[in-house]
Amino acid sequence: MAKNNLPAVTKDTNCLNCGFQFRGDEIFCSNCGQKNKGKRITFKSFVREVFAGFFSWDAKFWKTLLPLLFKPGKVSKDYINGKRSTYSNPFRFYLTTSVLFFLLIGLNNTIKEYRVLSSTETKEESIFEQTSDSIKKQISLKDNSGLFNVGVNNLEDSIKKGIEDGAKASKNQKLDSLKNPSDFDSLIKFNIRNPNISTDKALDSLGIEKNFTNRLKYSKAKTFASIVSGTGVKSFLNNIVSKISVALFILLPIFALFFKFIYIRRKYTYVEHLIFIFHTQTVFFLIFSFYVIFEIIWHKKIEANGSTIMTVLLLFFMLYLFIAMKRFYKQGFFKTAVKYILANISFFMLSTLGISVLTVIIFILN
Repeated sequence: MAKNNLPAVTKDTNCLNCGFQFRGDEIFCSNCGQKNKGKRITFKSFVREVFAGFFSWDAKFWKTLLPLLFKPGKVSKDYINGKRSTYSNPFRFYLTTSVLFFLLIGLNNTIKEYRVLSSTETKEESIFEQTSDSIKKQISLKDNSGLFNVGVNNLEDSIKKGIEDGAKASKNQKLDSLKNPSDFDSLIKFNIRNPNISTDKALDSLGIEKNFTNRLKYSKAKTFASIVSGTGVKSFLNNIVSKISVALFILLPIFALFFKFIYIRRKYTYVEHLIFIFHTQTVFFLIFSFYVIFEIIWHKKIEANGSTIMTVLLLFFMLYLFIAMKRFYKQGFFKTAVKYILANISFFMLSTLGISVLTVIIFILN
């Protein structure tokens, strides 16, 4: 019943979602739960739904976040014991924090680049101004006959001539050290010397047939040359970092199989192991997300003590993981310590293998 004991005003006779027939006084469909409010979507109703969903999620978020951070193993234990309406879904929570973590890393890198560019521009302007003032003073004090301008012109001519001579010498000798132009090593050397040349022109210069295989081979040599020369290292590493979240998403279910093996005598299902791993990995992302946020806000203080803070946070997470394993699996200190060491070794090996495979895939597809 609506307010003042009047019957609720319904918009439709049937649910627009599932087709269930209303009796005439339903505000919500008893079959699927959708609100009976008609087809028309107003801006006001749309905004209300957006924020209602956000604040509903936000309440669960805080109820999950605080005990997850400060009570290792509790949220995982409560969740598998049936207390699920209180907490956010482990997978959804992990996905949200991982996306947030990598977005923050990208934002932090962009801000760092901006700061470097800003400081470089300031330094360049300062040096230019100082040099310009110095030259002006020297000209005004020492040169009243126009000889300075003649000297500058002669210097420019000498520089141009030197560049032209160097280009001719480079052109004549560019293939001298390439024993076999089709070798991958030779292609890399050629690209380092000629970084801006197109693939087809490069193959023409090397006298190699322009087919799919040779074009692919040269493109990979070009990628490798950019890494060797240092010009493409940053973009290549950024590409790897951007894909780590996907790699972890694949690796964590595999890691759960290892937990199933080391806790084979404990009656936990595979999914319960996976929930525990999602929760602990979420804590890792949360801890280092806070670090990135602090670095963005107080970058000077963080940069001065970055390695120390990072070490402390890593030790905190390692301790957190040990306590979480002990409480969740309910085993003694010694058994937990042994399995903790085995788990860390296996995760290190698995992540190393995963990153190696990811690097090769990105190199091939790049």
